Amino acid sequence: DKHIDTTVDDSKIDKTDKKKVYIYNSHQNETYKGGKTVVDAALYLAEKLESKGYQVVVELNDFNKYAKKNGYSYDALYDVSRIFLKQALVDYDGFDYVIDLHRDGVGNANTSVVYEGESYAKMMFVISSAHDNYEAQTMFVKKWMKMGNEEVNGIFKNISRKYYTIF
Repeated sequence: DKHIDTTVDDSKIDKTDKKKVYIYNSHQNETYKGGKTVVDAALYLAEKLESKGYQVVVELNDFNKYAKKNGYSYDALYDVSRIFLKQALVDYDGFDYVIDLHRDGVGNANTSVVYEGESYAKMMFVISSAHDNYEAQTMFVKKWMKMGNEEVNGIFKNISRKYYTIF
């Protein structure tokens, strides 16, 4: 199993110019209506970010397979994903942004927005207030939310803050 870099030709990327983004899915089996998964959403997000000039790495190693092989429970998938994240940070010499993309498990009325006649899943950032960079993360997330909501009004839900864990 190897990390998958979605950038076609890494040698053409000016590392001083391009912000690097790592996208992974702690719960890779989360699905949407129609059978698409959060991994599909991560690949789509990567395409969009790359079109905006970001260098993106999408983690495609199977966390569930790794967990089963190494005795981790489903509840420990955050621990499993952290193993791969730490390795990716070494392999790719760090990232400017790290995204763990999930699907929301509540009803469709609270999780979707209609834009130009199509229904889209709303997005929400989850931030750990126990993290050392909590304030900087919050400012960054608010900036992204503002840009997204200017593009598609209502595409972002409010920030969810977790007090008991560090992602």
